[in-house]
Amino acid sequence: MRSSIAVAVLVLPLACADVDRDTDAPASADTTGVVGTTGGETEGAGVLTPAGFADRFGRATCARVFACCSPVDRRGMFSTFPEPAVTDEEGCVEFFARRFGRWLRLVAASEVTGRAEWDREAAAACVERVNAMSCEAYSAELAAGRSGAVDCPLLIAKVGEYAACRHDWECATGHCRDAQQWYDGTCADRPAVGEPCPDNVCEDGAWCDQSRERPVCAALKADGAACRVAGECRSNGCTAEVFAEGVCGEPRVCDGDPADDEDIVATCALERGQSRVECKIGSVGGWNCNCREQGRQVATCSPETAAANVDVCAGLGCCAK
Repeated sequence: MRSSIAVAVLVLPLACADVDRDTDAPASADTTGVVGTTGGETEGAGVLTPAGFADRFGRATCARVFACCSPVDRRGMFSTFPEPAVTDEEGCVEFFARRFGRWLRLVAASEVTGRAEWDREAAAACVERVNAMSCEAYSAELAAGRSGAVDCPLLIAKVGEYAACRHDWECATGHCRDAQQWYDGTCADRPAVGEPCPDNVCEDGAWCDQSRERPVCAALKADGAACRVAGECRSNGCTAEVFAEGVCGEPRVCDGDPADDEDIVATCALERGQSRVECKIGSVGGWNCNCREQGRQVATCSPETAAANVDVCAGLGCCAK
């Protein structure tokens, strides 16, 4: 089984923090000189090593992002706190490079242990595919959560069911259950509807409902059903603002037409006890960032207004500096 770049690399934040379950390669794994991992950018026509792919895929994807996506779309993709907000194509390239740097070490460790194999031909084909995409095709390909990554199978899994694993891409089943930092998990089928999902992973057509005391996989919702995040919906679109409820519907993301994004609101929030910073960005009415403490508004910032907490809002990537 081949594992996808969209799932393996770009686990972007649900709110403003950088969420990434993966860890660096174990200290015992010598990743220097691994064939296909640390070599040159290309090794012939139609092939790419991981290092060469990381650079070319990042640049190809960022070209699509800035050609096809509105400012609202891009803010939804790049919730980079505490990193600087992504505001231009070069910043986008750097954003991807940081994440690929971590991922390359993990891929190298998987190859050293014989748990996965890099597919150089598939890597080159993936970059060519992204470069050739229209905005409409790119929009249709975006993964849940607006990660901006096209779904490409790049790693050939070598680990069978019930065997030890560290990452999903190592498993023929597509799921490494109960893997923790520095500790192996076990390759298993992804949980089905009605089954517990402690790893926040479910089979195709399902999402992990964490509103319950014990998270359980539930069927994806049809258009018009109540939702809080796009990942609950079959269409991968939800009208909900942060801490609010919306309805499932068609997402209009990165289709090259900013005019149809009027009702799309990109949001992020940081909760720390009784303090909250809530940011809402829409194409109508400009950007707005409300900094709240104990339920009452203490400051508001926007590109037009200087405010006491403008640096806080800007640091969250929600308001202009």
